[in-house]
Amino acid sequence: MTKKLLNALFYVLFLFIGYFIWKFQVEKSFNLLTIYALTVGFSFICFLFNIEIKKALPILFLSGLFMMYCFELKDGVVQYHYRQFFILLGIYAALLLTLIPRYPLLYKKIAAVVWMILIAGIYLLKGNEISTYRYIPYVIGSFFMFRTVSYLHELKFIKKEASVMDNINYFLLVPNFSLPLFPIVDYKSFITSYEGVNTNTLKRASLFVCRGFFQLILYRIIYHDIIFPISEIHTASDVFIYVLSNFLTILRVIGAFHIAIGLVILTGYNIPDLFNNIFFSTGFSNLWRRTNMYWKNFIIKIFYYPIYFKIKRIGIYSALFIATFICFFITWFLHTYQWFWIKSSFPIELKDAIFWGSFGLLVAINTLLQQKDLDRGTAKKVIPAYDFIQQAFYGLIVLVVMSVLWSIWTSDSLYNWWSVITLARNISLHDIAKCLYIAIFYLCIASSYHFYQKHKEKKLLFIKKNMTIISYVGFIAFIGGIFLSMVIARQLNNMYFGLRIIPIVSERLNKADMMNIDNGYYTNLISTNNYCSQVWTNDYDINKNPTQYINMHATRPTYDILLAENIPNTVLKFKDNMTYSINGDGQHDKTYAKVKPDSCYRIILLGGSYECGNGVSDGEDFLSKVEASLNEHYIARVNGEVKHIELINFSVNGYMLMQRYYQYKDKARSWHPDAVFLFLHTDYRQRITNYVSRLVYGENKVNDPYLKDLIAKKQITKHDDNDALLKKLGDDADSINTYAIHGISSMTHQDNTRLIAVFLPAVKDIVMARDTNFNNYVCQRFDMKLLSLADVFYSQKNKDLSLSDVDFHPNKKANDLIAKKLLDNIILHQDYLNIQFTKK
Repeated sequence: MTKKLLNALFYVLFLFIGYFIWKFQVEKSFNLLTIYALTVGFSFICFLFNIEIKKALPILFLSGLFMMYCFELKDGVVQYHYRQFFILLGIYAALLLTLIPRYPLLYKKIAAVVWMILIAGIYLLKGNEISTYRYIPYVIGSFFMFRTVSYLHELKFIKKEASVMDNINYFLLVPNFSLPLFPIVDYKSFITSYEGVNTNTLKRASLFVCRGFFQLILYRIIYHDIIFPISEIHTASDVFIYVLSNFLTILRVIGAFHIAIGLVILTGYNIPDLFNNIFFSTGFSNLWRRTNMYWKNFIIKIFYYPIYFKIKRIGIYSALFIATFICFFITWFLHTYQWFWIKSSFPIELKDAIFWGSFGLLVAINTLLQQKDLDRGTAKKVIPAYDFIQQAFYGLIVLVVMSVLWSIWTSDSLYNWWSVITLARNISLHDIAKCLYIAIFYLCIASSYHFYQKHKEKKLLFIKKNMTIISYVGFIAFIGGIFLSMVIARQLNNMYFGLRIIPIVSERLNKADMMNIDNGYYTNLISTNNYCSQVWTNDYDINKNPTQYINMHATRPTYDILLAENIPNTVLKFKDNMTYSINGDGQHDKTYAKVKPDSCYRIILLGGSYECGNGVSDGEDFLSKVEASLNEHYIARVNGEVKHIELINFSVNGYMLMQRYYQYKDKARSWHPDAVFLFLHTDYRQRITNYVSRLVYGENKVNDPYLKDLIAKKQITKHDDNDALLKKLGDDADSINTYAIHGISSMTHQDNTRLIAVFLPAVKDIVMARDTNFNNYVCQRFDMKLLSLADVFYSQKNKDLSLSDVDFHPNKKANDLIAKKLLDNIILHQDYLNIQFTKK
């Protein structure tokens, strides 16, 4: 087989992987497929026409910049943002002209600092005009924030100057468009690694991409099938699994970085690996050497050596310990600095200090002890026959300790973390057995790994020689197995099996993050500092559209059981001519006469943000569409008399059932409706818990005797987070909802008003048996008719129906689906409403 044909087969493999990146929506929120396709296609063209890829790489960068920040496909229409494209291009050119030409290094450093301060100012200045340019620090920072430091540092020591093209290519690594956390590449290693497109680079690139893809799918399996909400943690084994599985989510970063390395190698620069099987580390210093080796080398070169040699006179051991420990606090600061560029915040929290301080202390102590053993000559020279088992035990200790530290670092707060850890006291023999099973499972895998590392040069040389083929076959079998499972699930129409496979092959949130998003929507905590979570995503792309109602200033606090109410006579304008209006009566609706006309059949709607039409313009929400359709296409008769249908929307963003009860009692009831539509949603227990949490945290006046007594009885305080509060409430979370529905039901029965429950899930909600049971129970108990829209999105399950990846409210297309489904149900159940509809 000729090399040319072999290289062509590698591109076929890249095409195969690209198909599954598209099919499995791998890092879809960061548009990985776009950059992957551009890089593979560009590399193939250079290979096909024998073009030296190094000299052509700026064209690849310009293509990536155009595709990501100039070209946009929206609702099937191509839109161009030339201003945005040329602003970024101009800044790139200015920075490169500042850094690359030959002039004194001191001036370069001053110029680089000035540029960074000017660009950072876009984040710091909060004016409306400046905020529209927030994409500049996000993009420029990911390319320049650390590479500039590495580049300027190496200029002092490098013996042979790199070519201008190498310098340009170093700063314009295309993977950064999709993977902004991939900023550090060692300058010296990069400029000396160029080989061009050949069999060796294509093989290494494909192996890295396969490895990264496998790790990202493995991350999804852990994320969806192992991690569960904090509210479902009850025993010691639950705590152990929770802590361990959250540390394993670092596979998302590792996998993304490996794909990035593969794409860089595909452009001819054969750069080294950066993660070396970190889960099999045999000590804390060993873990530090294996974890993100680019970062470790950066810290050692820029900070460790200068600090160590400056304080060496105090003693080698002391200097080693102090320099190592200080470097971890510098690492903490630099991670926060990186967060500033990418997420526009500079978080300094105690939990960060605990994580980096503890990790640094463990590495410093481990390194010191190893150095002392070497100096004394007491380091083991004879390796025991079964040392691979011992190494596996050391690895287990490191894994458990790092999992605990990681759980602190990624927790919402130390209070929340401690509330979870204390549950470990609920231990039984079953918990001990489960933890031992997990430990033994790890020891078997780790022992096998260390055994292979020990004998790969002799006993297992055959495996080492054929590792490339084994990797390809294993990867294809892994992907093929998942794809085959999808086909089988579809053919058998196995709902359970399908629900296990679908999350693996699509970019969606697990149950825990969906609950956090739902809670965060009402408490303005959407953002997360945990970049291993699926919630952590491209803020710039998400914020292109104003979908967060919480930031729309359309409500005002009431400091009572309602928490908030709509501000009357509010009109808000957004991009794309979107208007969101509230009438003089505080309703997101057109204006109605409070005194009901005789010719009118009035329906009051009680709901929350889904019913408010959050994210769509006036008149495009499903309630407005249903009212318009009923009046335009149907003749409504009540006892033979023709009536005009009014659907008056009393919904308020964030309103739970308790608030809807008081909304009806204090406001809507006086409008004398003929019927009331009470909207219900999924996961009602968690939602009402969130409401009680907001009620207590804000020290609002609780003027309901039942709720006031319950809060006192359960000893609920403002220090309880949602999960702790849910544990305190227990089954009483159900009773609060039941109490609220009972209150609405009593009033409607007194007024001879028909009460209808409308069940509406969010776009990405999965309807559970608990939801169905609750709906059936309350409807039967309080004599309500149930209009279920549970399957409204079923036929469109693969379509884009939500406002964004972290905002599950229905977009315009989804509102159209809901409107049609609700209209059909109203016509179907017209007898219950005592209306006779006939088509015009």
